[in-house]
Amino acid sequence: MKVSKNGFFKNKVNDVENFFQNHNNRIATVEQVLKENKINPMDIISRNETTEVLARDRMYRGANNEERDMLVMCKMFARIGIPLIVVLFQCIYWTVGMVHINNAVQDY
Repeated sequence: MKVSKNGFFKNKVNDVENFFQNHNNRIATVEQVLKENKINPMDIISRNETTEVLARDRMYRGANNEERDMLVMCKMFARIGIPLIVVLFQCIYWTVGMVHINNAVQDY
């Protein structure tokens, strides 16, 4: 979820009349998102991993499409991009090291 400068989440709460009484551009806080989706705050940091995963799933289920697209993109980067960066770095580092050793042996 995206957080604005004032600390509020950018996804809107479904109860628009109560939420936007005096603040037209205000966005939902973490507590409001948890209350709206009927999630116990302690479930988000539960020791039981299945409880924690289910609570996070319920929390993000209410996200709008823009946030879902960002979440899918971040998951894809985590699964493909990060390992690719690590492997490329290792290959380049190994190749530069071998070239350096080869030049040192030839100079000797």
